Amino acid sequence: NYLKKIGTHEYNFICFHARDKAFLNKTNSDIDWSYHDFRNSNIYSYLPAMEKMTQKNFFCLRTGFVVENKLVNSNPKIIDYANSEDQSDLLDVFLGSKCRFYLLSGSGIQLIPETFNRPIVYVNHTNINEVQAFAHNSLFIPKKYYSIKKQRLLTFKEFIDLHYKNNLSLNKTFQELGIKIIDNTPEEITDVVMEMDARLNEIWKIDNEEEDLQDKYWSFFKHKSSLCEHRLIKSPTFRIGSSFLKKNQSLLN
Repeated sequence: NYLKKIGTHEYNFICFHARDKAFLNKTNSDIDWSYHDFRNSNIYSYLPAMEKMTQKNFFCLRTGFVVENKLVNSNPKIIDYANSEDQSDLLDVFLGSKCRFYLLSGSGIQLIPETFNRPIVYVNHTNINEVQAFAHNSLFIPKKYYSIKKQRLLTFKEFIDLHYKNNLSLNKTFQELGIKIIDNTPEEITDVVMEMDARLNEIWKIDNEEEDLQDKYWSFFKHKSSLCEHRLIKSPTFRIGSSFLKKNQSLLN
């Protein structure tokens, strides 16, 4: 009934969600949740990608329960469902099970499309060691990590090693190590969303360069180090965004 109300149908809409600090601050205001701030991102950086999907006649629904900002835009196919009177727990689950794909940053709501095996585009992912690589037909792009001491971005391998030495799970830890976390740009998010659309339409063409870069990236998780043995449970169809890899090949060194 909700999909009929807004003028669409099953699998003809995209869900998108950006983690922010509003939910934890409201549900338990006695705790200082700022140590989670590095996981947050700006919902407006997702809008250019969603604009492109509406041009392909898809509706785009901003999801969530208790969100930091209302979504102001003039596109009638981009709906701030999270701030609407229609939002409910049941509808959250329904939408996450019937979307064409889900665009999100890491938060609890990702469990819904994962449970129903819907394709997911994970963006602004904060820890490449903990990406949900078992998700079928899904893509991801991580945030980048800039070392103030080295005055450059950390490579993927440097980040992996740093993670196991320092347990990079707290905002304070990054600050102490002099690491600045850089969110994905709207252009990076748009690129990976367009890749997902092309893959679902079965028109994405894989070239040799892409395959070589994918193999090199995933090889970082198939070795024993002095710190631990790290292996991801990975679906064969789970990939890091092709454009992101091609534009950031230096991070593979």
